Amino acid sequence: MNMPALRPPAHIAVATDFSPGAALALDRAITLAVEHSAGLSLVHALALPSWREGPRADLRHALDEQVYVDAAHALLEPLARQARDAGVASVQVSVLPGRLHMQLDMAPLAGADLLVMGARGEGALPELPLRLGSELHRCLQRWPGPLLAVRQPAGAAWQRVLDATDFSPQALHAVRTALKLAPLARHQLLHMLAPPPASWLPLPKASETARDALAREAAVDARHALESLAAELSIGRERALVPMLREGRPSTCLLEVAKSEQAELIALGALGGSRLEAGLLGSLGLHALAEAPCDVLLVRLSGSEAGLLPALP
Repeated sequence: MNMPALRPPAHIAVATDFSPGAALALDRAITLAVEHSAGLSLVHALALPSWREGPRADLRHALDEQVYVDAAHALLEPLARQARDAGVASVQVSVLPGRLHMQLDMAPLAGADLLVMGARGEGALPELPLRLGSELHRCLQRWPGPLLAVRQPAGAAWQRVLDATDFSPQALHAVRTALKLAPLARHQLLHMLAPPPASWLPLPKASETARDALAREAAVDARHALESLAAELSIGRERALVPMLREGRPSTCLLEVAKSEQAELIALGALGGSRLEAGLLGSLGLHALAEAPCDVLLVRLSGSEAGLLPALP
């Protein structure tokens, strides 16, 4: 398989709303920037209040906006010093107007190789799952590159990574991105084999024996493909990828394995930003964002990249 080379991130953008969740994201972004000698952009999206009305509203709007922008910069500067003190050579701060998901094509976000966000932002309650209308979800729909949602304190580089694959080009791209982000970690390559639906069977009332035979055949094929992929991706690495096959509902299997293996990062492939796609493969990513006990990396595959990556068996 001839796969194009991926490089480590050279420019990492981290979004902050100054919440505890954003602080966790900043710590992880700093850790990654130091590990990969990457530049770091600290970004705050400033959505101004909408109550400014009445006479001379335009002037009041301009004055209010500058006050908010100055305040945001004052809050960003200590975070920038934190990154510089940790060893990040290039740090810049930006205050962007409006909601973050509407500014993803603006500098410095547009040039970033990785976008880092807190899994929960300002005002989020820890017992509530990720809402489909949350800012993280909106950014996931629009961001064209890898997006890292941080849930746990950084501390150090990831040591245990769970790379989920369904043998699609999207999943392959996600695995290879995770290998670049965490080159020294133990990577487990997970394929989740769902029970075969009745539509697989040629006869509507096929016996349970025939169903079991098909399931065993699918498991053998999947294990062979998984072991071959793990061996190929392990070439040139100090630590080989560990293939892992699990049977059952993917959303359940993913969380169970992540907990049992004490994974610090889950890597998943993602589709495009439409509501239809988010309801298909993207549903597993959204489930992981909401329920996973660890950080989650979601990697989107652009059309041009899809043409470079072969489909896997």
